[in-house]
Amino acid sequence: MFADPIQTLSPAPTGNGHTLQYQVLCNNEPIGHIHVQRQLVQLAGEPALFLRNQMSLRVSGLWSDYVLDSEEEMILDGQGLSRYAGLSTEDGEKAAVTGEREGGQLTVNIKEDHLRTERFQLTDIDATSEDAAVCFLRSQRQQAVLRVLDLDHFDIDQVQFRLLPPETLALAGAERITQVVSFESRKRRTTGVGWYVPDGDGFILMREVSKEQDDRNEVILNNWEHTSCNNTI
Repeated sequence: MFADPIQTLSPAPTGNGHTLQYQVLCNNEPIGHIHVQRQLVQLAGEPALFLRNQMSLRVSGLWSDYVLDSEEEMILDGQGLSRYAGLSTEDGEKAAVTGEREGGQLTVNIKEDHLRTERFQLTDIDATSEDAAVCFLRSQRQQAVLRVLDLDHFDIDQVQFRLLPPETLALAGAERITQVVSFESRKRRTTGVGWYVPDGDGFILMREVSKEQDDRNEVILNNWEHTSCNNTI
């Protein structure tokens, strides 16, 4: 039996952070939601960020329906991704993933119809798909190409980022000045734009619009709550 990977990082740390709720749209039609928990923690005496993402999508088509439920947890520190665990059910097909960094290598175990292991050298990765845009914003460059570990497909993609002029967005009950970033994936051939606001633990995604094949996908923040307490893991 393959162990439930979510148990490797649970219970969740309870450090200072945020709870975020996003609506997901495809071609302007609502298809689901993403619930995000972000918390600052201490990991081996160093600051780190704990993330839990829970996503539920339902798409009704003319010939068939699409259903996806997923949950993932990860810890990001000064060296990047430290630990990862994820579960998903896509159209009835289950998958479970665990990942851990040790030394200069990230080892990922993926259980679908069989168990396989992928190993990535840290020298080959600049960021993950979770934090690549934030890493680009922190660099304060106008444009850059990053080697990004895709946490959906568990392969390395090259993504080009460009900094666009700031914009003001009225979302989640407030008007905020956002940093705007465009991105283009070379392997997935996905293009898009993300709107971010700076915060104590990095940047918060306010909105993202992307295009993949014939679909226009959009993620919009509609609720933002702050949490405050202390924890060490």
